[in-house]
Amino acid sequence: MDMQGNIVEANDAFCHLLGYTQEEMANLNVADWEAQWSPTELMKRFKKLIRLDGALFETRHRRKDGTLIDVEVSTTGAEIGGQYYLYASSRDITGRKKVEQELRDSERKSRMLMDNAADAVFVADPRTECWVYINDRFESLLGYSRAELLAGNIYDLVTPVFRDVYRERFQSIAHSGGGVDSGDPAEQKRR
Repeated sequence: MDMQGNIVEANDAFCHLLGYTQEEMANLNVADWEAQWSPTELMKRFKKLIRLDGALFETRHRRKDGTLIDVEVSTTGAEIGGQYYLYASSRDITGRKKVEQELRDSERKSRMLMDNAADAVFVADPRTECWVYINDRFESLLGYSRAELLAGNIYDLVTPVFRDVYRERFQSIAHSGGGVDSGDPAEQKRR
């Protein structure tokens, strides 16, 4: 692209990404497909990018059919014959962004379920053997503040005689990927 954002040359992959032919692409300006920024903001950013050694950023492109896609753009400026140009390579990351959003939604739901569980719930790191997460019920049952518990080791609450037994059990569960129901055995018999 030149200093005004006009296409100087585009490869077939970029044409395909946006749904244009080579002939159509030759008449386009970056403002024709850039969907995240206004033309004014785009030109400000463009002029900064053209003088940088390189940049990597995420934005949105508008395809010929009007659909929006998330892209990761890698750019580098070049001076050829006294003229500045911007080389840019765009990669479609729409699928990745969708998966990232689904993961955030899933984590939010899981956190809500754990936070509001009637049971005491905790998560511990098997490597450090430290608490990572404690729900309100766990905190209230033990009578320690969340800060006190999270600052300590999971075995701080276990008498020294039983630490090796609990450590072995915890490591076994951690390596199997399972969870544990540490409820009262008498309670378990009533179920």
